[in-house]
Amino acid sequence: MQGFKKITMSRVSFFLYLFFFFLIFSCEKDLDTAIHVFNKPCFNCILNPDSVITATVSMSKSITKEGVSDKILDAVIELKEEGKPTFFLKHVGNGKYRTDKKPIIGVEYSVIISIPNYPTLKATTIVPGRPVVKYIKGSLKPKEEIKSRYSSVPFYPYTFEINDKSGLNRYWVYSMEKLKSDDYKWSFRSMYYGPDFIQFDDFNKEADAGFLNGFYFLYYLRILDSGIESNVFKVNEECPVDQNYKYFFMDTDEHYDKYLKSTIKQAMNDGDNLLFNEPVQIYSNIENGLGIFGSAAITSFKL
Repeated sequence: MQGFKKITMSRVSFFLYLFFFFLIFSCEKDLDTAIHVFNKPCFNCILNPDSVITATVSMSKSITKEGVSDKILDAVIELKEEGKPTFFLKHVGNGKYRTDKKPIIGVEYSVIISIPNYPTLKATTIVPGRPVVKYIKGSLKPKEEIKSRYSSVPFYPYTFEINDKSGLNRYWVYSMEKLKSDDYKWSFRSMYYGPDFIQFDDFNKEADAGFLNGFYFLYYLRILDSGIESNVFKVNEECPVDQNYKYFFMDTDEHYDKYLKSTIKQAMNDGDNLLFNEPVQIYSNIENGLGIFGSAAITSFKL
C-alpha cells in the first residue's frame, strides 16, 4: 500500500507540474504577420504627347505597413530621345519630378534614374499616335430602352468609328460622366453595360443576368486589335439624356497596356469573393526597381 501511495503521489505531482507548465506558457501571444520585403525604388511615369513630362519616385513598402511610401528627393532622372542624351527632370517637391517639355509621337524614350546607394534604374517606351476616331449621333430624338433591371432612361445612340492603323494597336476606352444628382460634377465611369462589340477583351467582363446583354465591363473597355488590319470598325454606345459624357479613346504602348490590365485585375480582386481570388502580379518594366515607364496618346469627345 505504501508503494502504491508513493506511485500515486508521483503521478499526481507529475500532472500538477504539467498543468502549471502549460498554464504559464499558454498565455496569448501576438503573431508577427507582417510581410517582410526588400525595399526597392519605385518610378512611375506615363508619357502623353498632350502633357508635359512628370514622374514620381518613392520607396516600395510592405502591404502590411500603414501610411504612405517614403518619397525619394535626391534622384537624378535623365531622359533620352532615340538614345541621345536630351534633358533631366527637376525635383519640384514631395518626390515629384517634371520638365516643361512634351514627348513626341513615334519617338523612343529611355529613362535612367540614379539614386544614392541603389543600382541604376532603366526603362524604355515608344510614344504611340492618337487614335483616329469620329462619332455619329444615331437619332435626333432620344430612345428609351430597358438596359437592365436597375435602370431605364431615355438615351441618344452613338456610333464611334475607329480608323485602325496598320500594325498592332492597343486601344482602350474610358469615359467621365457629369451627374445631375452630384451637382453636375465630373466623375470616372466604372461600369459599362451597353457595349456588345465582339472585339472587346473580356478580362474584366462580369456576368449578370439582370443586365440587358447578361454582362457588364468594369472600369475600362479594352479593344482587341488582332485581325482588324487597316479597317474601320464600329463601337456602339448610348448617352443618357440627362447626363453629359466625355469619351476617351487611348492607344498605349506595350508596357502601359500590361500595367493597366494588371491593375484592373487587382482592383477586381478587392471586390467580392476575396478569399477565392488569385493574387495578381502588377506589371513593371523598371530594371532594378518597380513601377511603370510607359506612354499613351488620347483622342476625346464630349457628348
